Amino acid sequence: MAGRSIGGNYWQNFSSNAWRYENGVYKMTISNDLHGLGFACHLEVTRHDNGVYKPVVLHYEIDANGNITVFSNEAFTGVYYVKSGV
Repeated sequence: MAGRSIGGNYWQNFSSNAWRYENGVYKMTISNDLHGLGFACHLEVTRHDNGVYKPVVLHYEIDANGNITVFSNEAFTGVYYVKSGV
């Protein structure tokens, strides 16, 4: 599914297959080519469990090119929101 942009914010559904396991941590990369907001943005993630969306707290890093790497202790399905501003 293609992501959607609303008012300068970008969101997209993701599945547990979006995560890659490296060195004991699950990682997911959101390319700046997708969200186009650069590094002056922040990320919010919700988890989809049994038909209910729940907010989660995750660590993420934004590199100089605006690519976002998200870190988790497990893979899950949900929605991410990349929002302009910090």
